[in-house]
This record gives sequence, C-alpha cells and structure tokens, in this order.
Amino acid sequence: MDWKYKHFHQERVFAAPRDVVTEAARTFMAESLGWQVTNTPDGFTSQGYSFSHRAIANLQIQTAAGGASESGTRVAVELLVERAGWRGFMLFDVGGYYNIQVRKWLDGIQWSLHQNSPAVMTSLRIRSWWRRTNPRRAFSMVV
Repeated sequence: MDWKYKHFHQERVFAAPRDVVTEAARTFMAESLGWQVTNTPDGFTSQGYSFSHRAIANLQIQTAAGGASESGTRVAVELLVERAGWRGFMLFDVGGYYNIQVRKWLDGIQWSLHQNSPAVMTSLRIRSWWRRTNPRRAFSMVV
C-alpha cells in the first residue's frame, strides 16, 4: 500500500487521431482545472490541488491498435492524490469523489473533441483571459 499517494486509474478510447486527442486533453486539463501541464514522451503530466490535497495526473496517450471497436486513440489517466492534506488524512475515497473526477475529465476530453470549432475555441480563450486578469472574479463570469 502506498501511504503517500492514493492511486486512481481509468482509460477510454476516442475515435480521433492521437495528435487531436492530445491537444484536446491538454487544453481541457489546463483550461478547466488550471493545473500546470508538463509534456512527457507518451503524453503529459498535470499537477495541482483537488479538494485540499495535492494531486498529479499522468495521462498516457497511445494509438489504439485492435479490433473495429478499439480503433482510435487510447487515453489512460492515472491520478495520484496525496493522502495527507490540510483537512486530514485520506484513507479511502469517500463517495468515490476522485473516481468521478477522472470520469468527468475523460468526458471533458470527449466534449473538447466535439467542440473544437473556431467559435468555441475563441470562447475558451476569452474565458482563460478573464481568469488571468480577474482572479477574484473568475467564478462570477457567466459562460
């Protein structure tokens, strides 16, 4: 048992080329979570805080080679959440919070793949600019 980190793992296959999925995943993680994104040879790593615990998300992005149902790009998310946080020690995932978050991230990547039209990308850039220039009012903007 890893006493420093609690591990969560999920994966999904997307029906899109690897480079498109990589860009959608990177954009989603940076824009929606505001976490720091670092490239790795097989994907990227994103670091930040979730529910008062430091977290590291390792995303491995690979071309899926398989049957007809497995063609596309496989995204594997491994989330490492520090057990010790300022709110206490996390022995287990109460209510499945972190598993639900990883599933929402994969859903967000899927949404990003379908929403990469110029109008939506402009909206994301405006939202990102708003968050950088108005950090205290970031949640007051209606999107």
